[in-house]
Amino acid sequence: MLPFLEPYAGQSTDELIALAGRYRTDSLVLAFEWALLAKAERVGFTGLTREEQIIIAIEACEREVNNGGFDQLFVNIAPRITDALVESFERIGCPRTAALVREAVAANALLDAGRTVALASCDDRYYALDEDIAGVLFAFITEHRAAIDLGTKG
Repeated sequence: MLPFLEPYAGQSTDELIALAGRYRTDSLVLAFEWALLAKAERVGFTGLTREEQIIIAIEACEREVNNGGFDQLFVNIAPRITDALVESFERIGCPRTAALVREAVAANALLDAGRTVALASCDDRYYALDEDIAGVLFAFITEHRAAIDLGTKG
């Protein structure tokens, strides 16, 4: 098994991509998220390219849902990010995840006890999905590397 890259140490987009095969893909994607969150602190979320926003949105979804479900996602993440999730998963090539996230977004709008049940069902199905989100996202990053500027050396 490949080692986990941590922490992010200021590598450029191309330098991180070059680490493929030496470190776990999910850790490389996480390094992109860390770098882009730091960039967003400097330039604002709207100052990021659409590709950079997609990386942040998908990684936020992965982190929040895997640590507390969709309910945690909707509590902790800004609406501008959650509003873009379905399109983001579609854009990188994860249609089953996009469909499930669309369902979770609709369930989140429910105002009754059905919300909790619906989100729990979405959680269970999210955990069971077999789409390789990290691998697909890394391929997206590689393909769109020209639109991803981490604002670092190299």
